[in-house]
Amino acid sequence: MRVVVGFIFKKNKLLLILHKRKNMWLPVGGHVKHGETPLIALKREVKEEVGLNVKINEKPFFVLKELNEITNHFICKCLSGEIKSKEDEIKDFKWFSEEEIKNSNLVPLVKKLALEAFSLYLD
Repeated sequence: MRVVVGFIFKKNKLLLILHKRKNMWLPVGGHVKHGETPLIALKREVKEEVGLNVKINEKPFFVLKELNEITNHFICKCLSGEIKSKEDEIKDFKWFSEEEIKNSNLVPLVKKLALEAFSLYLD
């Protein structure tokens, strides 16, 4: 199974969503459907979950390989749109500054990857 994750930036802030089922702050993402490329899947997931149009860096900045799952993590720039969250999946959303990420109690891997994304993101 393939999964894509987008670290979406707008004005040097990073979007995270409070996932309803998992009850944790996470970047936007989802599964790659049959016949989709990871980039097309991520554009679709971002549009479906939060209603934004994004530009995605072509190469993932981190790839996580677990048992039967490969997750590609991409850096994205918000181009347009206002957040309209899928209420069945998302409890809340927030644009985080780098300082807020550093001082947060996010899941360790999410925090590490968010800080790495901040270091790589060029507006």
